[in-house]
Amino acid sequence: MPAIVDTVAPIPAPLVRIGDPRENEKPVQVEMSERTLEENALFVRVSASFVFTNPNGRSIAGEFEFPIPEDAVVCGYRLEVNGEMTPAAVCDKETARVAFENETRKRVDPGLVEHVKGNVWKTRIFPLDPGKPRRAEVDYIAPKKNAGKDAVGTVYERDGNEVYRARIGEAFIEKKVFAEGIILWDASLSREGKVADDRRRLEERLPDTGLWKLIAYSNVPDAPRTFTRKTDLLKAIDAVVYDGAADLDAALALCIGEERLVFTDELDTSSHLVEVEKLAPAEADAMRDKAIPAKILATVWTARNAKDLPSCRKYGVAGPGMSLLVLETLEQYLEHKIEPSPELSIHAEWVKRRAAEDDPIDAKKSQAEHEAQLLSIWQERVKWWKNPKPSPKTPKSGLFETVASGAMPRSEAANEDFREAAIEPEMVEDAAPSETLEPDNAESPAIETEMVLKAAPSATLDPDNAEPPAIQTEMVLEAGPSENLDPDNAEPPATRSSSPMVALKAWDPKTPYLEVIEKAAADGGNDAAYAAYLSERKTYRDSPAFYLDVAGWFFRSGNAARALRILSNLAEFKLESAPLWRTMGWRLREEACRTGDLNLCNAAVRTFRHVKEMRGEEGQSWRDLATVLTERGKRKSAAGDRSGAGADLSEAAALLKTAAFADPLRRASLRADDLQVCVFALEDLNGLLAWCETNKNRIDGFVAPELDEAYRRNLPVKLRIVMTWDADETDIDLHVLEPNGEECYFGNSRTAEGGFLSGDVTTGYGPEEYLKKDLEKGVYKILSNYFASHQTALTGPTTVQATVYTDWATATEKMQVLTLRLEKPKDKQLVGEVTLTE
Repeated sequence: MPAIVDTVAPIPAPLVRIGDPRENEKPVQVEMSERTLEENALFVRVSASFVFTNPNGRSIAGEFEFPIPEDAVVCGYRLEVNGEMTPAAVCDKETARVAFENETRKRVDPGLVEHVKGNVWKTRIFPLDPGKPRRAEVDYIAPKKNAGKDAVGTVYERDGNEVYRARIGEAFIEKKVFAEGIILWDASLSREGKVADDRRRLEERLPDTGLWKLIAYSNVPDAPRTFTRKTDLLKAIDAVVYDGAADLDAALALCIGEERLVFTDELDTSSHLVEVEKLAPAEADAMRDKAIPAKILATVWTARNAKDLPSCRKYGVAGPGMSLLVLETLEQYLEHKIEPSPELSIHAEWVKRRAAEDDPIDAKKSQAEHEAQLLSIWQERVKWWKNPKPSPKTPKSGLFETVASGAMPRSEAANEDFREAAIEPEMVEDAAPSETLEPDNAESPAIETEMVLKAAPSATLDPDNAEPPAIQTEMVLEAGPSENLDPDNAEPPATRSSSPMVALKAWDPKTPYLEVIEKAAADGGNDAAYAAYLSERKTYRDSPAFYLDVAGWFFRSGNAARALRILSNLAEFKLESAPLWRTMGWRLREEACRTGDLNLCNAAVRTFRHVKEMRGEEGQSWRDLATVLTERGKRKSAAGDRSGAGADLSEAAALLKTAAFADPLRRASLRADDLQVCVFALEDLNGLLAWCETNKNRIDGFVAPELDEAYRRNLPVKLRIVMTWDADETDIDLHVLEPNGEECYFGNSRTAEGGFLSGDVTTGYGPEEYLKKDLEKGVYKILSNYFASHQTALTGPTTVQATVYTDWATATEKMQVLTLRLEKPKDKQLVGEVTLTE
């Protein structure tokens, strides 16, 4: 049995994040133990061992968050691979994550430790096979729990020619009285129940009377409150409500140049209980004989100060910018250009084979192949636009008879059989009269129509799951005039009595907690509704859907401030989770489109910037950010902010070009799915360039990226439906029932009346898209089918966003956005209806 560590504060067992498990699945079991590896008078190096057991019937990828003691540093990781404990390599965080996710898809054995926030770390392991325990070990160095209390002198250590000194930090030797200044108090949800030590430390610093301003903050700072008595200040702190994610920068901006105390778990503090210094050469020479040979202090100093990869690799340390990764084979390390641990026998061979630089010819060839594939798909789309009506054929999926005719849907087994038998049809080669890319001379005359989108509630297509009344809202994004960039590809002016009207019925998740909140609001208004939310949160605290749904309710009730605070909890619910950040951004985008609130546009842009930082290797992240920048830029233009519009639209255009033309290296085996995002980005870019060209008198400083003429073609359509989702390795299908009863879906991607469906994305985030160049009178039903999840991690509901454009890329373009949730594979939803009348 390993020795029990009693020299550092014990750490809690790791937090297993599983979302909503599949039916009848159980949480992963975790056993933890610790042992001391080495120590000095101030620090101890500990090895924490975790044994994970998956009690379910399928292999999964485990994701576990665990805290280490305050002021500790991680300095080693080993994972059981083929029965042996294999040491990790140190590499930058982004490279490690991409390599881990890529290898996970190949069903091999990677392991990853990465920093998420403060003293919280995350371990990700694949695979955890059913009933087969798997072990991982994490080493960390922490100050001893008696440091600063017992009389401890100064410690000197030497590593080679370097000498390091450790001693108790001055801030912890003498507590200065804080009689006047600002107190910033982190009131984010993650701090709830964890503030006792901070309150005690604050109380020790305060005299009985003074002059203090208290600023409690989470996603935004509360108004400052002034206190002159310590007892009153502490009572106010005791009454703080913890909700939302923390934005420390916004709080710090309120007290520039003033004395302040900051209490937060949002950042690593620069004030350490035990300070560690690397001595200058002259002082190092004088103290060398006094220093003992050891690497504890060198490791701590490197973790706190060094940013370069060689230094971190030397001591095996990780931190905010560095992670620890275990791969299985030499070929994996070579593929991802990650240097393995020197402890591994393959290290020498890796150095030998990586000595030569990468061949630039290979990179050029890969880029050329990507552009050729993109051009091929783009050519097919242009050919469809020229002649959108192929020979009639009307197969149906059989998934949505309830919607089409009121009949019960066919069995799930039949649906599976149909999906497996369906073959994606090739584009009809003779659809266009010419093989060239020259478009038709003109688009057919527009039809005077009224367009109404009705969105269904969250209920599946079950006759026993009836739809309750829902709130009617209208979403309109005004766009300026738009023309094609090719004078021969111009849309003639259409005579309209009025612009198309687009109305959206809000999606209703029909949950018990919303019923409680609605009743409280009816009885006591918004304050009572918020109190009901806080009460219901005790039950649903660990459900991301809870915050998403409740934020939506507060948005629709006109209380955007509370809605934003509630929604921001997603940022901290599962730290560094791109899907949750993406979902948060989508909801912000939806509300920005519904209300026209520029502040919500700004929040959406900030959110998607963070998603791009986390998932910069995914084209969808670039396109999402470009989408919200485009929408914000157009709003700024309409408001007269010409320079702001030009900056946003320039950045959006550059992002779209990158999303379209950057070779998707992350998933070489899934290039078809990645290419769908590239085609969408190219489509968006052409529409944006056309808008900016026509509206150049309304924007200043727009910079259009260079674009080969072969790719420059605006393709306006009367109806465009784009569907994306937040879960990778997920297959969600877009279906559209046209007015004549024909179903456009993966097995019938070109309809007799000219409907077009993009390629079937089975393993990514989408997007999938329906286009209709000309519209027939009647009702278009928009449907989604959660066909399957290929994720290895335990997963829960998938959030889907549908964006509906009418008169896409024309002067009268309008758009609306709907966010909904699919609970599990086989879940089917009626997303909405577009109704057109002459």
